[in-house]
Amino acid sequence: MNKKQFTILFILEYVVLFLSAGLLYRLTHRIGPVIDVAALGSQFPYIYGLVCAVSTVLGVYLALSRRSWNPVLRLSVLSSPAILVLMDWLLFQDSNMIYCLPLLAVASFMLLKNVYDN
Repeated sequence: MNKKQFTILFILEYVVLFLSAGLLYRLTHRIGPVIDVAALGSQFPYIYGLVCAVSTVLGVYLALSRRSWNPVLRLSVLSSPAILVLMDWLLFQDSNMIYCLPLLAVASFMLLKNVYDN
């Protein structure tokens, strides 16, 4: 994979994330939370928040440390926690894990820099 193809995939990742965030926002901004957290149990928000945080840290670690992996796989490892965080923020109306998105963005730009350097 050359640098031009990876750059196109990198931009496409952000387009897909912004489109899914916009779609989820359109779905939830008038009706409120789509999924009632109280009906799921009192521990569900904590467990889902823990899954978001652990997947973010693990995704950043794997994407930046595993240089032998394909760059597309490393990029998808970063976009998976971003989707989880967007779902937490927009579907459950919980903004506790929103700080993970800038961390994932910085890691993805570091990945882009690593691909361009090699």
